[in-house]
Amino acid sequence: MDKPFVKLTFLLIIGILLAFCFDISIEFISLLLGIIVFIFITNVMKNRDNNIIIIFVFIFLGLFITSINKNSSLESLIDQRVDFIGRVSKVVYSDENKGKYMVDIVEADNHRVKEKIMLNIVDGGILELGDCVEFNGVLKFPKENTNPKLFNYRLNLLTHKIYTTMSIKGYSITGIQRENKPIRYRVTQKFTDDINGLFNKYLNPQNSGLISSIILGNSNFLDEEELTLYRDLGLAHILAVSGLHIGIISGCLIFVFSRLGIKRKYNYVITLSIIWFYAILIGYSPSTLRACLMFSILFLSDLVHEPYDSLNTIFISMFILLIFNPFWIFSVSFQLSYIATISIILIKPKITQCLYPYKGKLINSLSSVVAVNIGLLPINAYYFNTLPLLGIIANLISIPILSIALIVGMFMVTFNYLFPFIISILGIVLNLLLNINSMIINFLGDFPFIKLNIFSPDIITILIYYFLLSIILGLIKFNRMEMKIKKFIFCYLLITVLITTIRFNIDDSIEVDFIDVGQGDSILIHTKTSNYLIDTGGSFNEDFDIGKNITMPYLLKNGFNRLDGIIITHFDADHCKGLDAVVENIRVKSIFASYIPEDNRYKLNIIADNNKIVLDKNTILDIIWPKDSMDIDHLSANDKSLVMILSYFNHEILFTGDIEKEVENLLLDSLYPVDILKVAHHGSKTSSTEDFINKIRPKYSIISVGRNNFYNHPNLEVVERLSDSDSIIYRTDEMGQIKIILDRDGIDIIPYVRDRSMDELFNLSIYLLFLLISFVSIKSLNVGKECLRLELY
Repeated sequence: MDKPFVKLTFLLIIGILLAFCFDISIEFISLLLGIIVFIFITNVMKNRDNNIIIIFVFIFLGLFITSINKNSSLESLIDQRVDFIGRVSKVVYSDENKGKYMVDIVEADNHRVKEKIMLNIVDGGILELGDCVEFNGVLKFPKENTNPKLFNYRLNLLTHKIYTTMSIKGYSITGIQRENKPIRYRVTQKFTDDINGLFNKYLNPQNSGLISSIILGNSNFLDEEELTLYRDLGLAHILAVSGLHIGIISGCLIFVFSRLGIKRKYNYVITLSIIWFYAILIGYSPSTLRACLMFSILFLSDLVHEPYDSLNTIFISMFILLIFNPFWIFSVSFQLSYIATISIILIKPKITQCLYPYKGKLINSLSSVVAVNIGLLPINAYYFNTLPLLGIIANLISIPILSIALIVGMFMVTFNYLFPFIISILGIVLNLLLNINSMIINFLGDFPFIKLNIFSPDIITILIYYFLLSIILGLIKFNRMEMKIKKFIFCYLLITVLITTIRFNIDDSIEVDFIDVGQGDSILIHTKTSNYLIDTGGSFNEDFDIGKNITMPYLLKNGFNRLDGIIITHFDADHCKGLDAVVENIRVKSIFASYIPEDNRYKLNIIADNNKIVLDKNTILDIIWPKDSMDIDHLSANDKSLVMILSYFNHEILFTGDIEKEVENLLLDSLYPVDILKVAHHGSKTSSTEDFINKIRPKYSIISVGRNNFYNHPNLEVVERLSDSDSIIYRTDEMGQIKIILDRDGIDIIPYVRDRSMDELFNLSIYLLFLLISFVSIKSLNVGKECLRLELY
């Protein structure tokens, strides 16, 4: 079988996907797998063809390994206060006031268990790697994303085989034992401490943080501004230990050992032992393990004089890692690492051909960087929404410098244990290299346009991108296809374009998205010709910026990099604090408000009840409060809120900000029944009076409110009042983002959480697509070990 592990890994992933999508009992899967294996053995004994059976064997293998890892053994303890004993296996971050730790639980509620949890500690109780800790608290399931395309914390933790989280105060820790730590924790901690101490001693703080991040694969050593700059320049991959690091380290070790006269067989064994030990010390991330596995297979094939196939080797390593942890398929680092490497193998030779007759190390490096950027374009767009405009230049200049810096840094670490007197000289050289790199990075960072904000593509866009790329690269060969298939593809594309064009021209519908920003408001109105945002959300918690982490990413990921206007109903933090993040990253034509706050930094257009905002020819936003003739300075911030009615054909939506009953009473005479009400002040008892509700009689009521908020919003009486008026209630705390689609014929309301599509599987769909393209093109490929040696990621 040609490149067998490409096919087998593809089948394994199908099984993982099926198990993740559907709840299938492990007993049923085991039974079917047993039957299939029995048929396989029978066919072998009777010399029958087993191709179909092999397909089912590996699909069911994926089903089996995913199912046995899918559920938490601590699930029965959710929402209960229980005593736990565990050991800290990773310090995610820690400071004087708070910390986040991965803890291997060994005992829960006086029962032996074996499972990781994510433990958050506030107000004391600082833990160290390897600490045995006793504590009590309440287990929770981690949050999923409640807005489309945003970060899914639960899925992220699942890639680490973490199913539950817990947040406690320092006083909930009843005991910490630091003696008799297992040796692996003591060695890992010493290695990390020695590296930090070494570089802090001989390098300036900025250079120390950078080289520590590079060697340890941990970006926590960099400040946020520096980390953002590296990401914007397309250099973030240098901060994750992968093929570049392992290749440099392996190459240096093999060179040194060969010069010492060590035979090749022992040279390879020692080198592999060192890089695997290094992988263990830094936490064996998927990208690190991929690189170590591939280099192990490369060295083994060289020793046994067997032909080496880069593509097949990639899928061997992928197969092994997914058997170990099937949820790594959802890991961003896993996807980026593998797709980057596959891109080098499949795309780089084509680019090199295009650059012929030019050749050399520079051309090889340029070809690799361009190949990776092409292969990862839609993946980077989906996750990070930026296209580094200077990425190729930054990589060509910075990577050679940082590669040399990595070698010098590793020699410093080695000589620190063997020949300390050489360290100071190496420190001077390393400081110089990193200073040069810093000058280059800062110079490139000063360019006015170093990145382009782009939307997160949907699956159709991804399919089209890779399909066209495969044609351009010759991976899909039309000349080998039957005429019927060519006609089908042509007709399908033609019909798709025609339907899309016609639908766009006749579709006059508008969309109103109530973004889930927790305890706050942010509403996006999207028409055919304009985009307006009512409020930006905000946060009273300085540790989590709603604008930066929810509102702005939501807009960018869904393709809104330009707003015709932002309307701030009033300047309470939960309605306006996200304004800075939005304005700094998205082009905004105008900002509207009912008054100017004391700390205003923006040019505001003041509007009142004599104003209308025309969104398009069918959609108008009428301002009905505050009254233009009225002095509102004496009113509370809530009662200064803009009140608006959106009119679209025969549909109306009433937006109320945070007005309270006094303003509601003043507006009674000018109100009439509406289709949809944005419930005032998150359902507070100070708003939504009975007279007000009876006057507008909304068919649907939307409450934008945070989960478990300490205001106890929405008020039970308000909810009952709305229900008694036969209004159907939608709440962001229960349903996440609420999408409203208005067209001439009716209203369609789509809660994201309840009617969630296959969003969780989007990452996997992208990856499966790339594998499929690789699978299709296998017979036309002939690549060797030189591709691996040129690997950059």
